[in-house]
Parts: sequence; C-alpha cells; structure tokens
Amino acid sequence: MRKGLMGTPAAQLLYCLSQEQQTPSDVQHELQALSAFLETLTDSTCSQLISSGVAARIAESLSRRRLCSLQWTASCPGRKSVCALLRLARVLFRDRGCVDVFHSVKEHHNYVQFANYLSRNLLTYEAEYTQSAGLLLNVTQKLIHDAETASLFVRVQIAKCMLRFLNCHDMTIQQAALEILGRVADWSAVCRVELCATTAIDICLQLIPQGDLLTQKLCVSLLRILSCEEQAREQIRIYDGVPILVGLLSVRNSRLQWHVAWSLAQLAEDVETSVEIVQLGGISLILAEFATLKAPAKALNDWIAMLTGSVPPS
Repeated sequence: MRKGLMGTPAAQLLYCLSQEQQTPSDVQHELQALSAFLETLTDSTCSQLISSGVAARIAESLSRRRLCSLQWTASCPGRKSVCALLRLARVLFRDRGCVDVFHSVKEHHNYVQFANYLSRNLLTYEAEYTQSAGLLLNVTQKLIHDAETASLFVRVQIAKCMLRFLNCHDMTIQQAALEILGRVADWSAVCRVELCATTAIDICLQLIPQGDLLTQKLCVSLLRILSCEEQAREQIRIYDGVPILVGLLSVRNSRLQWHVAWSLAQLAEDVETSVEIVQLGGISLILAEFATLKAPAKALNDWIAMLTGSVPPS
C-alpha cells in the first residue's frame, strides 16, 4: 500500500475489500469503512482518487470480490452491506475509467447472478429490498453505455433478469428495468430475438394502461424497438396491443406519440393490422395532430423528431 495512502479512509476500504472470507466482525468493519469513505467524497476528492489511480483499485476490488463474486453472493449478504456497496459503485462508475475496470474483470455472469439474488429477494420482501434493487439498476445503467458493453451483458442473460424486476409493484423499479431492456434491445439483435421469446411484450401491454407517462413512454419505446421483429409484431396483435397503442395517440406528449406512431407504422406492414388501425381511428388521430401543430416549449426536438421520422435524443 502506498505510503501516502496509509491510514486514510480509502486505505481502510481497500483493506476491507481485499478480504474474501468475512466474519461478522469483518462485515461490520467494512460497513464502517464504507460509511467513512463515502462521507469524505466531494468532487475534489473524487478527482484526486481518479487521477491517482486509487479509484480504479477500489473499483477492481469492489467488482472482483463483492459484486462479481459468487462466493460473496452465496453468503447472502445483508441489506445494509448491499446498499453500502452499491452506493460506492454508483459513485465510482460515474467515471468511465472505473467502468472499464469493471468490464476488465470479465465476470459479467457473476454480476447477473448477484442481480438475480436481489430480484428474488425483492419479489419476496419488496418493501425491504426496494432500495437495494433501485441502486443495483442504477449501477447497471452506468455499466451499459454502448453496443459492446450491451453485448457482454446480453450473453449472460441480463434481459431475463430485468424481466423479473418488472414483476414487482414499485414503479421506479419497473421504469429502471424497462430502460435497461430498451437499451440492450436497441443495441443487440440477439437480445431482441430473445425478448420476443419471453413475456416482455405481454408485460409491457399490461403496464401501459396503469402506468404513468414515463412508464408508458418506456414500454412503448421497447415495443417500437422490438417491432422490427415479425414475432414481436405478431404478439402485439395477439395481445390486443393495437387498440392500446392507438389510444395513446391522444396523449399530448410528443416523444410518446413518436414511439406510438413508429410502432404502428411497423405493425401496419400487415394488411389486416393496417385496416384495424384505420377502423380504430388511428389515421384520424394522427391527422388531427398535424392539423393542430404546436410544438411544446420544452420538447421542440422531440416534436421535430416525430415529424421527420428521426430518432429523438435520449
């Protein structure tokens, strides 16, 4: 350990994270070290930790010996430990260098096993595990930032894991899981095919009527992404998704309308479905929007994207 690091909260944390076998006393000591370290973090100290390489060392130990350790997951870590470690991960993985360290460990399968562990506990004890699940999903979002990182997680069935989170009752958890599903499906054709073989489309169509605006946008966005697959279009028709989508055209939100319109355009490739869209008033609703063009002050880019057919910025 570097001389300048000795005795600091970072040094204490590194020591704790280096321990693979933990006694109850070790766990308590680690919680104290995590708390002390997180309390010292400011923008300035974060920059120093990153530039000195200490942040990368902590990220490697955190990834290798905790979040991606089957031995640690099998020990059924307590909620306090899980939350504290995920808070640390949330801070560290704001830095792309630390994210790269996580991926260099190459234990994505083990990370998904940890996520599965939390999802099972969430569905059994939702009130107790909602915070942990929310932190995990936030960390996962930071880890998937391009097609390459998405493919690493698709190979270890991240989509199947995220679908389990959709079965909880907490809307923020559902939204985070939907965002991750949309992200990996957009970047991975393999993931799209896999999702079409699951209950993803049925779940989305069930969530739309009871969800808030953000949930609706995330659900329809995922349907739009999946609709390039014939199997997805067939499922949307089977589960009466066309009336649900047409009904959303009257919701005055340009981004939602864009996702809906593009989904319907793909569904309309089938002659019977195109007739159904007309009979449900889909064309008249779209024309009515064109007749009352008024770009929302806070969503001009989305409105332009809807009219031009380009993908709106995320």
